[in-house]
Amino acid sequence: IIWIGPELESFLSRPLGNLSAAKQLALMNLPNLAWPHTDNHDDHDHQQDPHLWLNPQNMAVVAQAISQQLGLLDKNNQDIYQRNTQEFIARLNQLDDEIKQKMLPLRDKGFAVYHQAYGHYVDHYGLKQLGFLTLTPERKSGAKHLAALYKSLARDGQCIFAEPLMDKKKIEQLAKEHQLHLGYLDIMGIDANNYSQ
Repeated sequence: IIWIGPELESFLSRPLGNLSAAKQLALMNLPNLAWPHTDNHDDHDHQQDPHLWLNPQNMAVVAQAISQQLGLLDKNNQDIYQRNTQEFIARLNQLDDEIKQKMLPLRDKGFAVYHQAYGHYVDHYGLKQLGFLTLTPERKSGAKHLAALYKSLARDGQCIFAEPLMDKKKIEQLAKEHQLHLGYLDIMGIDANNYSQ
């Protein structure tokens, strides 16, 4: 079983508790992952952002770990796994370079997102995220948090991003009130067939 870990997929913790450690690969525990740097000292900030796939360099680490594990389980095809991994990493590096070029002109544009999930992307590409509406989709933010976010958006905000499965009315109203561009981000790649998409 390959999973991010209990930080993101808590519903798997109990069923995987009965599975030996040798038969599971928790990606949050991999060495050499890059973690976002943050200046935010909110009480929840001590937790690591589990959305590690938003940094392509982390996906290179993940691909190597999966390839190594598959090679141990299927020694006859170990070379194929390794070759495929190297090709994937080459494509990742190219994608990373393309995204870096696209993000350069946007580095000083303040924006907010629906929930706190984009730290890996924001940190890796040096973007100016002002905040988020909610910590997780399941939890509503308090008035103090929202007031601080609205103040930041009024001062430096240019855009706010919604997500496909959320109620868009509130965020559309917020965009209108603060004269922000409204965009949509699909963190789970619902319509994607591969990592690059």
